[in-house]
Amino acid sequence: MHLTCRKALQYFRYIENQVKAMDSARTFNPFGLYNIQTMKSMMLTQDRKKVL
Repeated sequence: MHLTCRKALQYFRYIENQVKAMDSARTFNPFGLYNIQTMKSMMLTQDRKKVL
């Protein structure tokens, strides 16, 4: 149980870092907002497959 909790925390921290990277990319390229949103959703679905 404790192991899975730790794994979930690592996973959420990883996603948080990905989102932060996306946000910094958005500040550099405000016109790529749509691409960043689609990339974010694609990465989330890929990560979900990895976890399952």
